[in-house]
Amino acid sequence: MNEEADFVIVGGGSAGCVLTNRLSADRTTQVALLEAGSEGSSLNMKVPLFFSKISADPRFGWQYIAEPEPHAGGRALPIKRGKVLGGSSAINGMAYTRGHPGDYDGWADAGATGWSYKEILPYFRRVENSWRGSSAEHGGEGPMPVARYQRDEVLFDTIAATVRAQALPLNDDFDANGADGFGCYDTTTTHGRRASAATHYLAPVRDRKNLLIMSGALATRILFDGKKAIGVEYERGGKTLSIRAKREVILAAGTYASPQLLMLSGVGPAAHLTEHGISVVADLPGVGQNLQEHPVIGFMFGVNRMVQFDRDMRLDRLALSMLRWFAFGKGLFTGVPLGAVGFFRSRLTLPRPDIEVAFVSSSFDARPWFPFVRTARGKTIWCCTWLLQPESRGHVRLRSDDPHDHPAILHNMLAEQSDVQALVAALRRLRDIAATRPLADMFESEKLPGADLQSDAELENYIRSTAVPGAHPTSTCAMGNGPDAVCDPELRVQGLESLRVIDASVMPKVVAGHSNAATLMIAERGADLVLGKVLEGATRVRQAARSRTNINQRLGQSPSVPAYP
Repeated sequence: MNEEADFVIVGGGSAGCVLTNRLSADRTTQVALLEAGSEGSSLNMKVPLFFSKISADPRFGWQYIAEPEPHAGGRALPIKRGKVLGGSSAINGMAYTRGHPGDYDGWADAGATGWSYKEILPYFRRVENSWRGSSAEHGGEGPMPVARYQRDEVLFDTIAATVRAQALPLNDDFDANGADGFGCYDTTTTHGRRASAATHYLAPVRDRKNLLIMSGALATRILFDGKKAIGVEYERGGKTLSIRAKREVILAAGTYASPQLLMLSGVGPAAHLTEHGISVVADLPGVGQNLQEHPVIGFMFGVNRMVQFDRDMRLDRLALSMLRWFAFGKGLFTGVPLGAVGFFRSRLTLPRPDIEVAFVSSSFDARPWFPFVRTARGKTIWCCTWLLQPESRGHVRLRSDDPHDHPAILHNMLAEQSDVQALVAALRRLRDIAATRPLADMFESEKLPGADLQSDAELENYIRSTAVPGAHPTSTCAMGNGPDAVCDPELRVQGLESLRVIDASVMPKVVAGHSNAATLMIAERGADLVLGKVLEGATRVRQAARSRTNINQRLGQSPSVPAYP
C-alpha cells in the first residue's frame, strides 16, 4: 500500500464532501478522499444563472451517454453528472427541496429501519443554514446555505391567482409543509453565488492535518481480504496506486459509479461479473438494479408581454445586472429565471403529488437586445414538468472490466404505461391552468406540444419522443432487508465487512423532489452511523405509530395544504 487512512472515501460529490467533513472532525482519525474529477475552479460555476452552461462543460462532467431508450424513441440521451469536487452540486440547478415526508416513511415501511421522516428530520436540520432561521422544521446553523428564491414576483402573483381559481393550494414552505401545492422552492445559494458541497462542507476543513484530498484520482477497484474491504486501488498521474483503509472503505461515487466500482471489484450479480471475467467476491443481484429517474418533459407557451427576464436582457440592464452581481450578489445573475413551482397530483386519489412543474420565464432563444440595434427574443414561459413517482425501473451494468469504460446505463424511461398516463394527465391539467384567468390573459399560444395535439395517443407520442432524464438518479445500491437489497439500513454492504455505500444510490425509492437535499441528509446520517452514533430523536428503532394518519394530522394543521386522502 502506498498510503493508509482510517477511512477511505471514494467520490468527492455531495455525499463525499459531507462525509469528509464529519469523519475528519476527530483529529485523531485519518481520512482520505479520492475524487476522479478536478478541483473545479471556474467563474461560471459561481454564477447561478450560468448553470446550464456549466452543466454542459465537458471539463466538469462525466459525459455519460445512456443506452438507447426502447420506450422513448430509441434515443441515446446524454446524462449530466458532475466530475469535480462537489459533484453534481457544483453544476446543478441549485433547487433545494426535500421531497415529501411520505417518501421517507415509505422507505421505513419497506425495511429501511431508522429512515422515517421523524428520524431523518434532525439530519435535514443539521445540513441547513436556512434563510428562515432555526425552527422545529428548519436548521439555521448548518454548513449549507439555503436561500429564498429570487422569483419573478409579478409572474408569481399571476400564477398564484390562477391556481387559486383552480382550487389548488398555495404553499410557502415545501420543506416544512411537504412538497404539495404551488409556491417556490429554496435554493443553495449565498450572496447570489452558488453554494456546493465543495464550497461549504469541504473548503472550510481541507487544511486539517488528518485529511488527504486527492483530485484526479480514479478508483479502479476495492481491495479485499476475504470478505473484508481493506483498501482501494486507484490511478493518478498515470500511475496505479493503492491506499489502505484501517477501518472502512466508503463509496460515495453516486448512482452510476458506485455500482460500477462494486461490480469491477467482484461485488454484484454473479452471472454478470463472470461474463466479464471478474472473480466473484459477493453475489449481490441488486447491485446496479432498481435504477430510478424522474422523466422530464416540456410545455411551452407564448405570452403577449415581456416578462422580467426578457426586460432584463436589454444590453444596458444586462451590464448593470452583472455589476450588481459582482458588488452585491443581487439581480438577474443570482438564479434561474423562475416564476413559480407546483407539486400536484395526476390523479386526485393519490396520497401525495406525483408531478412537479417549474414555470421558467425564459425561452431557449433568449438573447441580449437593444432598441434599434438588435431585436428581443423571448415572450415565452417554459413549464418544466417532472414525473416524481415513476414505476419504470432501469439498471447500471458493466460494458467491460476496464474501469475507464463508462458503465452501460439504461433508465428504461416510460416502460410502464402508468408513467405515460400520469404525464398525459399532467399535460391536460397544465392546459386547464393555462386556460384559467388571469394566466389565460397572458398566454396567447401553446408552442409545445401544440394545441393541435389533443388525443391521448398524440400526447403519448410527444412524451415518448421528447422526455429526458431529470438529473435525479437513485437506488442502484438500495438499502433494505429484502433479497435484492445491496445495503442494510446502516448502509453496510450486505455480506461484507468494512464497506459501506453512502450516496443517492442507497435510496430504496426516489424522492418526490430534487435529490440533492436528500443526498446531503443521507451523508449526514451516514457519518453518524459510521461513527456509531445518531442524533437524539433519530433512533434506529422505527416508530411503528408513524402512518399516513399521522401525516394527515401534521400537515392538515396548515390552512394552505390539504390533508391527504
